[in-house]
Amino acid sequence: MNKCLIFLIFLIPQMTYSQHYVNKIVPTAFWNINAFNIFEVDNQYWISGIFGDNKSTIITLDKSLDQYQFYSFDSFSFSYRPLTLFEDEKILYGKSRHLSKDLKLLMLNANFETEELCKVSTSGNFNFPSSSSTIDSGQNIYGSYNYDDGEYSKFGIFAATKYGSIIWNKAFDNNIKKSILWKILISKSKHLLCPYSVGYIGEIGAKARVLKIDSLGNEIWKSDIIPDVFNINSRISLVELSDLNIFFIYEKNVFLDPEFVNYKPYPPSFIWLDKYGKKTKETILKIDLKHDILISEMDAGKGDYFFVYGQVSSRVDQTTNLYGFITKYANNGDTIWSHTYRHPSYNQEDYFHYINDLIEEDNGDLTVLGSIAPIGGKNEVWVFRVNSEGCFGTDSCDQFTLADHDVILPDAIEISCYPNPTNGIVTLTGLAVSGTYTIHIYSIGGWLMDSYKERNPSNIDLGHLDSGVYVIQISDKKITYTLKVVKQ
Repeated sequence: MNKCLIFLIFLIPQMTYSQHYVNKIVPTAFWNINAFNIFEVDNQYWISGIFGDNKSTIITLDKSLDQYQFYSFDSFSFSYRPLTLFEDEKILYGKSRHLSKDLKLLMLNANFETEELCKVSTSGNFNFPSSSSTIDSGQNIYGSYNYDDGEYSKFGIFAATKYGSIIWNKAFDNNIKKSILWKILISKSKHLLCPYSVGYIGEIGAKARVLKIDSLGNEIWKSDIIPDVFNINSRISLVELSDLNIFFIYEKNVFLDPEFVNYKPYPPSFIWLDKYGKKTKETILKIDLKHDILISEMDAGKGDYFFVYGQVSSRVDQTTNLYGFITKYANNGDTIWSHTYRHPSYNQEDYFHYINDLIEEDNGDLTVLGSIAPIGGKNEVWVFRVNSEGCFGTDSCDQFTLADHDVILPDAIEISCYPNPTNGIVTLTGLAVSGTYTIHIYSIGGWLMDSYKERNPSNIDLGHLDSGVYVIQISDKKITYTLKVVKQ
C-alpha cells in the first residue's frame, strides 16, 4: 500500500472569546476531493474523502478548525462510512476500484501507515463496500457491501475481529432482483439496522425496507415493505430516535398521483416505524415545481430530536439558487429550526452547496462538513461551526454566509453602531484605531451589496441601499465583527 503524506497548516492568531464559530474552506491544492464524513477522533476531527480514480484521503483538523493535515492513500477507495474506531485500533474499509472484487480491511497506525488485515470474500462478479461500524468500541467490526453477478444485485453483511479474522459473512433477503444497502447503523439495543432499496423478482417498481439483525448475523425482523420508491438507486436514510422508534427518508414516486400534479413528482417522504419495524406514520413533502430538496443524510441528536441535511434549490427569475441546509426536528416531525448556508467566496447561483455530515458537540454546537462546487468544477471541502440554534453566534439567525475565517461570538465590549435603525449613515464605536479594515455589506438574504477597504473607519454609509435589514462585516487579519443594521 503506497501512502504519501501532505502536510499543510493554517494558523489564526489565538484570541480569547466566549465562543468560536467559523465558516471555512480547507485548501486542497489541485485535488478534487469528495469529502463525505467527519469523525471525532483523539480530540481531533477526521474528514474522509475520495479523489482521482482510485485514491482516498483523511484530513485531520484540530478542535478549533485552524490546523489541518492531509494523508492520502493510493489504490484504495474508501467505503461511504470507512472508519471504525476501537479504544486502541483504527480500521479502514474499502477496495481498489481497479479490481472488480477487492474488499478489504486495513489497520491504520499512529503515523497513518496501513497494513492489510484481511480480504472480504463475496458472491458475484463485482462488489463494492458501503459502510462499517462497531458496537460500543468492542472487539468486532461489522461491514456491509453490495455485489452483482450480472443478473442479480444483492447485499451482504460480515463480522470480523479487529485483528482481521472473519467471524461470519451472509447475504440477506430472498427473491431479490436488485438491491442496494446504504449503510449499517448500530441500534440502542446493540443490534444492526440496515436500510435498503429493493426490487423483487416478478414485481414491478422499487421498494424500501429495513432489516434488523443481531451481532451474530441472525435476523430479528424485516420492516413493512414501503412501496413506490422513485428508483432502485434512490438513497434510503435512517436514524433510531430517542424513543426507540425508527425514522427514515426515501424518494417517493407520486408521478401519477393527481394530488401532486403541481408539485415535484419524486419528493422526499418521511416514514416512522415502531421498534418492531411496523409503519406508524408517513408524511410526503409537497415541493413546488420551482424548488427542490436533496437530502444527504440525517443524524439522531443527543435529546428528543434529530437533524436532516443536504441541499435545497429555488428557481426565481430564471436563476437557480443552491444552498446547504440543516433542519432540526422533534421526534414527532415538528420543525424546531431550519437554516440555509453558503460560503461568501462561492456565493453564486451556479455553485452547489451540500451539507454532507455533522457532529453535535456536548454543548449543543454543530460542527458541519460540506462540499461546494460549480457545475462540472472542482469540489471544495467546506467546514463550519454553528451554535445549537444553527446560527453563527451573532444577533441574526437568518444569515447563511460569513467570512472564510474566524467569526467569534463577541464580548459585551465589542464594537457597535448607531443610530440603528438608520436613514443612511451609521457611526461605529469601539473599533481599534490604526488599522485597515475590509467592510462587507450583505442583504439579509446573503447577497453581497457592497465591499471596500478603509483605514480607521468611523462610519458606514447605507444611503444608496434600499430599505431593509443588512449584515455588516468588518474584518482585519485577526477577527471579523458582525453587525445587523436596519435601513429605513
